[in-house]
Amino acid sequence: MNSGTTATEHISLLESLNGEWFKLPLAVMQDVGPAVQTLAGLLKITNKETFSPLSDIAKATLLPAKTARNHLQALAEHGWIENCGRQHTRRGVPRRTATIRITKQTREHLEPYAVLPWWACCSITKLGRLPWCAKAVLAVVMARLCSLTAAVENNDGQGLDADNFEGSLDNMGGEDRFRFSLTWLMSQTGLTHDSVVKAKHIYLAFDRGAKSGQ
Repeated sequence: MNSGTTATEHISLLESLNGEWFKLPLAVMQDVGPAVQTLAGLLKITNKETFSPLSDIAKATLLPAKTARNHLQALAEHGWIENCGRQHTRRGVPRRTATIRITKQTREHLEPYAVLPWWACCSITKLGRLPWCAKAVLAVVMARLCSLTAAVENNDGQGLDADNFEGSLDNMGGEDRFRFSLTWLMSQTGLTHDSVVKAKHIYLAFDRGAKSGQ
């Protein structure tokens, strides 16, 4: 990952689960696509309502303010949030910012969810900024990794070893647990066939480059 300096930070997918990440409700992702990232950032601020300025919401989502604004509009149009406008303070003075409310529809669809690491929202060495299709596919792969990690931890000492995740993963089927069909990826992410194929090509090209040392 490009940290904005001359140094390059390396982090594994497994290590990413211990860092910051966005929880992307699948129902929302399938409905409004990339706007789910802004909802995930918004949920880091509140699970009820907030009158935080757009700049704060954009910062929480790791997106430009213009993009976050467009996402908020899409989320409101589809009923995932409610824009309540500029409400009044207890003293009766109109707030400078609109109040954004998390709807019941969203609270009822917080699970299942995909897992998007924070670094996937930044510029990545040799990849640049990931398009939404690549983020979405990565997020469902990370969700599978998260569930397998939980399974290993919950069954530590019962045929699995929490201190040897790779060995435990082999006992649970190894890489086969990460072989996803295009149809399944489409159903989970809401992406089109071509978008899923594009995401796979991005990661295959990166993997080939990494193995060749390019």
